[in-house]
Amino acid sequence: MRSPTDAMDNSPIRSIWSVPSNVMSRHSTWIEARALLILLGILLSAFVLRVLYLDRASLWSDEIWSIAISRLPWPTFFWTVRNQDPNMSIYYALLHVWIQIGDSEAFVRGLSAVTGVATIPALYAIGSRLFDKTVALIASTLFALNAFHIQWSQEARSYSLLLLLVTLSCLLFTSAIERPSRKTFSFYVLASSLAMYAHVYAVLVLVAQWFSLLFLDRRRVPWKGLLYSMLAIGLLTLPLGLFILERARNPWLPLGWLPQPSLRGVYDIFYALAGNADFPGSHGGKALLLTYAAVASLPVLSFFRAWRASQNSIETWRTAFLISWMFVPIAAALAISFIQPMLMNRYLLLCLPALVLIAARGLQFIKSPAFSLLGLVIMTGLAVQRLPQYYDHRIAFQQWRSVTDYLLQNARPADAAIFCVAPGRLLFEYYRERYHPSSPYMAVLYPQPRDARTDPRALDYLPPVDSASIRLAAINHHRVWFVIYHDTFPATQAVRDDIGATLADAYRYVTTTKFNGVTVALYSNTAVQ
Repeated sequence: MRSPTDAMDNSPIRSIWSVPSNVMSRHSTWIEARALLILLGILLSAFVLRVLYLDRASLWSDEIWSIAISRLPWPTFFWTVRNQDPNMSIYYALLHVWIQIGDSEAFVRGLSAVTGVATIPALYAIGSRLFDKTVALIASTLFALNAFHIQWSQEARSYSLLLLLVTLSCLLFTSAIERPSRKTFSFYVLASSLAMYAHVYAVLVLVAQWFSLLFLDRRRVPWKGLLYSMLAIGLLTLPLGLFILERARNPWLPLGWLPQPSLRGVYDIFYALAGNADFPGSHGGKALLLTYAAVASLPVLSFFRAWRASQNSIETWRTAFLISWMFVPIAAALAISFIQPMLMNRYLLLCLPALVLIAARGLQFIKSPAFSLLGLVIMTGLAVQRLPQYYDHRIAFQQWRSVTDYLLQNARPADAAIFCVAPGRLLFEYYRERYHPSSPYMAVLYPQPRDARTDPRALDYLPPVDSASIRLAAINHHRVWFVIYHDTFPATQAVRDDIGATLADAYRYVTTTKFNGVTVALYSNTAVQ
């Protein structure tokens, strides 16, 4: 009976990407150079796709929060990370250094673009180690064209860095299983620990790694090295665990924005992972999802047949490892969500490398070379077809930049502004400083700015509302602009209602202007023209 490795070596799609085996044996150096040249082309394409329109979209609340934390002096930075936002701390630290060079929208997001592209060589290395360069190159191509990954490689958040570190962790894990060494385990501990500090969801991938060992002969598992590695990771990430536990007990902001678990939510995760960017109004990506499902099912079904026959061989474990990486984090997040909702598409971006590797492996299982090539063309074509809709959305998303322009163009001397959450004020100040440096000063009544050099709570997301001070504002400010950010947090809804009621009592007239997700209400003591 042929092993999965034999099937891989005789796969028809190999002829598409490489030369016959007799030629390969005589020209292995040239073949290696050709594979690297193709990889370089993939990297260049991925870079272009991730920097395209990088500065077109307005920053949003989460991005300005990243920038605000990263701008803090180190003492205040560490206080904020410890007491308010321990998740993504390694990203905030890197961004703190990164923005010393520049803090434009494009440059700030450039850190995510760079880490997004850097993930591809690590993905290529995993594909080469588990299977061959054919799978590695196909998976790298699918990954480079994936609109969901492009989206989060263009945001000033930690998800792109998380995926890079998780992929490195998985690469080192597979290396440690097949060729254990102290050096490999040491780098595995480092990559896994940093991944945890990039986002706590990295722990789900570590769970998936251990789950995959159920499909490997126990005699082949380097238990000692793995157990010592887990102990080291636990010790290195203990501070993070304590900070997150403390935040869970005394949340500075409740996790009210996460949706309740549902079958629709699970479907949306797979829909996004297949290469459909995650934004309101995204549509037309079902064909891409179905194609991924059809192609990925081939190695999955083959794995179960081979597993029953080969009794946990190293060959079957390689596919089991990818299946675990793909499904265990989603299943674990779904299970946890019945206690505390935690199912969010972007949190599970970390499953994407496994999906494209499984799909690339699936193309090798198609017997006909013509159909193998056709499948590859269809998958890449559908992936490219999803990009214009995403970029159109990105170009049109001018939320806070437009709000700032509107306020400063229509404000009068002595006007004041109120923002229902701190990120709104931070976004307004960012765009005023960058695009309207000579604009008249506008007083901000809430949240009031604080000096980050002396006040560790300078970035309080939702400080208490002083209704008396807002009522007194009617004496000094005949007009107040109330900027309402339409998030889904129950806590901010209460603040919005409180401020709105107070302003309604103090002012006689109000007009509203709506933007994408933001409403600007003008309260005045005189009839508004």
